[in-house]
Amino acid sequence: MCVALRESDKTAQIGLLRLLSRIYLKEVDREFASFLSDSNCLEVFGMKSSDFSTWSQELEEELAVEFCRLFITPGVCVPLASAFLGAAEGDSKAKESTVALLIPGILEQLGVSLEAEFAELPQDHLSLLFSLWALFLAEGAGGDDFKKICLDPWVMAFADRLYEKAQHPFYQGLAQVTKESLQNHE
Repeated sequence: MCVALRESDKTAQIGLLRLLSRIYLKEVDREFASFLSDSNCLEVFGMKSSDFSTWSQELEEELAVEFCRLFITPGVCVPLASAFLGAAEGDSKAKESTVALLIPGILEQLGVSLEAEFAELPQDHLSLLFSLWALFLAEGAGGDDFKKICLDPWVMAFADRLYEKAQHPFYQGLAQVTKESLQNHE
């Protein structure tokens, strides 16, 4: 494999992680749906641009309700490391902040601070973690270690649950893309 191809793969991986970070951050609205359609990104999630071409208030509400049901309602599929690491061992408090405790040091190591949209999230939220992983990959070092420590212990179980619980095809596709993003970087 040539160096240019590897750089292209790395750029694509970074772009995908940033896209996933945005999707896990907040509901799909008209502007973001337009971006997904215009960028031909919907196919990645198992949908066609025509699925979002007739954007309506009803579709926006349907996606918002599904987002809240999946990612905010406790016990469904909250995208927090603590929700999966504690649950895996039957103890919701034991590892509640293991990943979150690492984030201040990681931010210092990278020399960055949290943007306002991330500052309001728990520090083990998948949106923040995907954003940090993308930053490590862009920096060129530390991405594999970050993935191994902060994502590998729980994201596959999260994605499996997301696929199982999602009622909208977009979020089922999101589960598949999430799994592939981790598998393709092994």
